[in-house]
Amino acid sequence: QWSFTTVAGPKVTVLTPADELQTVNANTTLALEFDKAVTPEADKSLRVYQAGITDPIYTILLSTGTASSANRKYTYTLPQKLPNQANFSVIVDVRSFADANGNLFIGVGSGQWDFRTTQGPNITTYAPLAGATNVAINASITLTFDKNIMAVAGKKIRVYDGPSSLLVDVDVSTTGT
Repeated sequence: QWSFTTVAGPKVTVLTPADELQTVNANTTLALEFDKAVTPEADKSLRVYQAGITDPIYTILLSTGTASSANRKYTYTLPQKLPNQANFSVIVDVRSFADANGNLFIGVGSGQWDFRTTQGPNITTYAPLAGATNVAINASITLTFDKNIMAVAGKKIRVYDGPSSLLVDVDVSTTGT
């Protein structure tokens, strides 16, 4: 009689963002953490789908991820931030990672890794107030948001005198706090 035992293939222990999480930041990274060291297989991908759109909005080769020192966690940076207040599903190809024994990961299928992005920041107060009169020409402009924000290069605050006369054109990434 001849018998033997095989070693189980790698399994995901943590998905980031977590499956079914409803409060994901639009600039999230994606990560898979395994129960053992793995190596991505050539030409295998993860695909990010937005609800209501048939084709993936991003396809990322798994070999481009950043591996942890123990090769148990792979992190992927999306090419652009995700749209706010939208549902997403991530699919990881079958047989996409291998452990040291050549055992292959079964993949992440449809409905196994879903999440929702949160609403972006909202302005809660303006200074000067909308419709204010007799505002000093050198008055500061203050916008207060409902959450922490980070300025984006090239984005502007513009102040007009009437419908087309531009008075101030400020790059928010270099001016203000």
